[in-house]
Amino acid sequence: MNYSSLVKGRFVFLLILLFNSGLNAQNKKGSITGKVSDSKTSEELIGAAITFTSGTEKKGMITGFDGGYTIELEPGVYAAECSYISYKTQKKKY
Repeated sequence: MNYSSLVKGRFVFLLILLFNSGLNAQNKKGSITGKVSDSKTSEELIGAAITFTSGTEKKGMITGFDGGYTIELEPGVYAAECSYISYKTQKKKY
């Protein structure tokens, strides 16, 4: 094996390594954790609907027994909406 083919082989390996690390960086997700409760009584709201919207992407979930939730999202700007029976729907942008 001569020096030229060794350098080419290492260069191709380096390009493949950099390309794969770039793809992994684009696939990173973040998570948002929160708790939904009544602002006056501080009582946790079980089963409240949480929706995060960014462009055409929309993800949602229902809060657990402690009023808590955790959702994984792609990086970006989201509008959050929380609704619950007999409560006014709340909307915020993040």
